Amino acid sequence: MLIIRYLFALTIFLQAQNCEDKSNTQSSDNTEQMVNDSAVTSITVQHHGGMMAHQEVMVIDSKKIVYTFSNISNPKPQTQEEATPKELWNLLLANFDEQKFSNLKDGSSHMVYDGTDEIYVITGSFGELKIRNPLDANQEMKTFFETLNAKRHQFYMNVQNK
Repeated sequence: MLIIRYLFALTIFLQAQNCEDKSNTQSSDNTEQMVNDSAVTSITVQHHGGMMAHQEVMVIDSKKIVYTFSNISNPKPQTQEEATPKELWNLLLANFDEQKFSNLKDGSSHMVYDGTDEIYVITGSFGELKIRNPLDANQEMKTFFETLNAKRHQFYMNVQNK
């Protein structure tokens, strides 16, 4: 029972860490990329769950990428930050389609059997679009998700090698 309480408290703490003021991700630059007449200001990938109750959050905007990782054995969040490569940002925007993203269906949660869930949140002038474990992504959207996960995995490996 103590472990369950600890996991619950850790989950609440980590979710609170993710609820920072996102107003800093708004670009004041007039050359902001436009996708389908909507400006994307940030992309968030959350990857959490598993037997070690790990939590990964990666937030990308046109200027920087912030990655945070923690788990039961290391509950203090480890954070890495780097400038967003222009090529990466442009690739993500080129492979993002607001309509196709909106039409994707949430997959079932994998956390029930110690699996991990992936949550994607796209913020822009259209508001906030969110999906968990997306199903039936077409090739264009698969490239978008694969690009995000490759970058997330790169940060994950950096944290594990420290």
